[in-house]
Amino acid sequence: MKIHFLSSLRDSTQTGGASLRNRALTHLYESAGLEVLTHYVGALPLAGGLSAILRARKYGFHTRTMFRTAHTSIPCGDFYHFDHLRHFSWNLNQNIPIIYNAHNLEFENFFSRNDCSTKALAFAEYELDCMSKTHLTLVCSKRERDVIISKRPQLAPKIFVFPNLVDSNLYFSHPHKKYVSFIGTLDYLPNIEAVELLCREILPALSPSIREKYRFLVAGKSPVPEIITLLEQSDVTLVANVSDAKMKEFFSQTKVLVVPILKGSGTRLKILEALFSGAEVLSTPLGREGIDSPLITTASVAEFANKLEELLAARPDENQAPSMSDLKQMYDTKEWVKQNLNDFVKLLTSA
Repeated sequence: MKIHFLSSLRDSTQTGGASLRNRALTHLYESAGLEVLTHYVGALPLAGGLSAILRARKYGFHTRTMFRTAHTSIPCGDFYHFDHLRHFSWNLNQNIPIIYNAHNLEFENFFSRNDCSTKALAFAEYELDCMSKTHLTLVCSKRERDVIISKRPQLAPKIFVFPNLVDSNLYFSHPHKKYVSFIGTLDYLPNIEAVELLCREILPALSPSIREKYRFLVAGKSPVPEIITLLEQSDVTLVANVSDAKMKEFFSQTKVLVVPILKGSGTRLKILEALFSGAEVLSTPLGREGIDSPLITTASVAEFANKLEELLAARPDENQAPSMSDLKQMYDTKEWVKQNLNDFVKLLTSA
């Protein structure tokens, strides 16, 4: 059987969280006996058009990227993999079973979770309608599955929790850790706001001795101009658009990964990458959603600076082996697929 994998990535060289999730999904599909044929968005001309403008008026102009179409002649197969909500707007054969990879819940990204405005509710209904057209919808966490089912109970048989996973054997820990790091895509609004929070509230509250002992690093792709300026003013090192190998080096040398995230959806692959690299992780409750591990320290924004100082002052915990073993069982690609493949295949082959 063949699955045409409509990727949200520009090409095979693109790195980041979406690339890691797609790599894990490819492993899952191939383990289930599917031949994966990948089609990258960079090879397809995208267009807005009147339809995108009209929908943007209905749901809010900031959602317009969800309705960009592409000119493509992807052949028929046994399944389509839709890697983006945008793919539901493409002119494809909708009679072929669709597996939709929900990297996150877009209605939680584009609108506040508590937003009950007409546009917010309409956009949520649109995303749920798209899910109703699928054979399976893959979500990152049980929380997201529960959110979907609370809004549309009849979707329950279609929703499968496929957590964010990484190949843990690709990560390593440097013996000398010198960074306090924030890592993520730097034109993504929740990450932009997290960097602003880091620079304007958290770093100024740290003691001078901590600021002198550790280097503060922000690393990721596509930094917007205002973030570049803010980091320069805050004496924080910015590393942009580096290779996957270089990013793994930064993870390995990170003492504490900070995740002061207050908005968004999905689970943060950077947390898994940091933990498998031997780093401590300090996160807001929302930032660590979907990742269950005692290796993560949780703090409110008000507590963040104090908790960070405590982590930086503490000696490394030598009794982390059981927790790391559990982490690998839950979030290593090969281990997870080995344990859950049969459940996935049953749903895949169901009518």
